[in-house]
Amino acid sequence: MMERILRFLILVNFLCFGLVNGQNYNVLDFGATGDGQTDDSNAFVKTWNAACGGGGDISILLIPAENTFLIQPIVFRGPCRSSNTKVQLDGIIVAPSNKEEWSNPSSRTWIKFSAVPGLMIVGSGTINGRGSSFWEVRSLHISQCDNLIITGITSIDSPRNHISIAACTNVAISNIHLFAPEDSPNTDGIDISRSSNVNIFDSTIQTGDDCIAINTGNTNINITRINCGPGHGISVGSLGLNGGNAAVSDVQVTQCTFNQTTNGARIKTWPGGQGYARNINISCGD
Repeated sequence: MMERILRFLILVNFLCFGLVNGQNYNVLDFGATGDGQTDDSNAFVKTWNAACGGGGDISILLIPAENTFLIQPIVFRGPCRSSNTKVQLDGIIVAPSNKEEWSNPSSRTWIKFSAVPGLMIVGSGTINGRGSSFWEVRSLHISQCDNLIITGITSIDSPRNHISIAACTNVAISNIHLFAPEDSPNTDGIDISRSSNVNIFDSTIQTGDDCIAINTGNTNINITRINCGPGHGISVGSLGLNGGNAAVSDVQVTQCTFNQTTNGARIKTWPGGQGYARNINISCGD
């Protein structure tokens, strides 16, 4: 029932966005080159400031197809003036080829969205973290973005977590594709913390580590029809690091497929930790 409701809401969102007077903001119009070699970070910042500052029902930041955009570590901050902000990712975004070329080598995040309610990240494009030279940085980090929708995109070779969701309520992630080499370290597909009402379905995650990691502070997490592996499977935890208090509740994993994974679905805890993992339901059959 929950999934049917979410599918309906997503359909309504797309239909409504097609009917309202949305404003498009194309990164090429704000100075982006799109040749995969020129640093387009400033153009992306300018485009975001214009889109986020625009009014109306929806602002659309367009990253067009047939272009490759090189960007440095960047933060897209809200809240925005429009009710919804849509990132239409149809092209390719790439990171600098190695950590020494980053504008801020100490950064722990490459692309971050913060405090943007009604954020949508959609399209057929690709995020390439070029993570093989350093496996320690989160690729796409999203925090405090309630009513979040992510669908259609592909992420390859993330430096660390492909997608990190933190402190978000009402999240729908579907039809995404996450890839990294089987031996890449700490490249979780989707990492969730301090969030509620998160629904992940109909996606392929082949990242070499946890396909989905459900950390402390999460409640009502629904995972359905995920093609997982190679990797470590789907994990609740690790919980209770350094004797900490951790709490996770109401997790459902159904109709998932595990290929070449070290585990299926599991709960991971540290010795000496406190707290609970409650109402965890796992059913991987039809």
